[in-house]
Amino acid sequence: MNYHKNDEVYSKVVRAGKRTYFFDIKSAKGNELYITLTESKKTSIDGR
Repeated sequence: MNYHKNDEVYSKVVRAGKRTYFFDIKSAKGNELYITLTESKKTSIDGR
């Protein structure tokens, strides 16, 4: 596989209640793969 630095190889969004998780697999130098996990949490305007 030939990927450029930080190319996104695969991405998946998982919703769980008020939270959303983003799983991203990317390629790095030397075709090494790594995963990033990002969590997003819904909040209301009044902070509850």
